[in-house]
Amino acid sequence: MKKTFLAALMMSLILSLAGCGGHDNPPPPPPVVTQILSDPVYDGDIFKDTLLPPAFTVTQGMTLSPRVQSVLAGIDPTPVTGGESRAFLDFFLGGTGGVPINAFINSAILDMVVTSNISGPIPLTIDLVAFQPPTLQPTDFDRAILPSRATTTVTLFVTQANVAQQVSIDVTTLMAEAQRQGLPDFQVRILCGAGIIEIDDPTDPAVNRGQFAPLLQVSYF
Repeated sequence: MKKTFLAALMMSLILSLAGCGGHDNPPPPPPVVTQILSDPVYDGDIFKDTLLPPAFTVTQGMTLSPRVQSVLAGIDPTPVTGGESRAFLDFFLGGTGGVPINAFINSAILDMVVTSNISGPIPLTIDLVAFQPPTLQPTDFDRAILPSRATTTVTLFVTQANVAQQVSIDVTTLMAEAQRQGLPDFQVRILCGAGIIEIDDPTDPAVNRGQFAPLLQVSYF
């Protein structure tokens, strides 16, 4: 019995010493951080006028023309024309610098440069969507026809109207859901609840695009 007890005690000490060596293990690797610019070919907006029945105007694909260097979201306060625009942004998750399909999302931030026609708090609703095929359709405006796969709401605080300001929006929950569903692109529909915001989306690859285009920053393991 004594030998059995001593043997058990020795085994317990050996296991304890083995466990104590855990502090020598290297720490886990830091998260990988990648930055993905939106795709100017698929970025766009849809405008719905106030007529009965309403008409829709789809603008997609950034060009060198002055108008199509940005996308619009929000409600036009003009009594005569009125109407609402909803913006759409596309970020390709595959390829070099993308997000592996088996990655665990640590955080995701959407950076944009916006100009507003009003100052003050501006409520935004951001839907995770999948407008496939990638060509926007007028029906993509409708949240009942193109339902949101996940949604987040934020409030922007614009200090001065008609002055471009950079904003950063936490879209971690949307990116995590896109990853869970195995979506090849992170696509969002942006609704603005007050006034109109204009989101910069320049095409010049040398300077302007890298500095002002919508950017998705993802940290993952």
